[in-house]
Amino acid sequence: MSSSGKDHSVRAAAQSLIRAIARFETDKDTVALRRGIVESTKPLLERGDLLSLGGKRQANHIDNSRYLYYDGGLSMTLDEFPQGKFIPPHDHGVWEAIVVVSGRLAHSVYGRVDDGRVDGHAQLRVTEDLELAPGDVTMVVPPNDIHSFKALVPGTFVITVVGGEYSLTRKYYRLDDNTYAVKTPRALRESGALA
Repeated sequence: MSSSGKDHSVRAAAQSLIRAIARFETDKDTVALRRGIVESTKPLLERGDLLSLGGKRQANHIDNSRYLYYDGGLSMTLDEFPQGKFIPPHDHGVWEAIVVVSGRLAHSVYGRVDDGRVDGHAQLRVTEDLELAPGDVTMVVPPNDIHSFKALVPGTFVITVVGGEYSLTRKYYRLDDNTYAVKTPRALRESGALA
């Protein structure tokens, strides 16, 4: 523990997140979960060596992703988003939180307006459109787990917190023609996990 009384370890952050997730699973209070994520990850953001931590992870949309923690029910990754690369609207099938470490991130959350009865068709509306700075947190929680994002400056790093396992397939949405395609994420295809 540091002299300030805060434990800056990844283990302490994970233990705190596990407690916050347990409360969320009981009461479904996303505001309290967001608060728990902020409190749990804040000491990590104070680490001068944070960007050097973690083991390499095969990611879906980016090249620089590292595991900070993983146990099957919780994962924490450190991810670098390249400036200007737009990650199109997609879902996860599980809740995900993004904590901005450095840089700036444009992040949008979408809700479906259509009734979902026509395969391949989805009409979305923006429910949240933010520009996030270091220390900011955003979340997507099913059934509202559709989001898109883009790093606005070089050196945009985030901690991504996921409460469970990502879906084996995801919907990738096209806003210009109100369609979607079901795809297998790159990381699963390249790992051979689906073989």
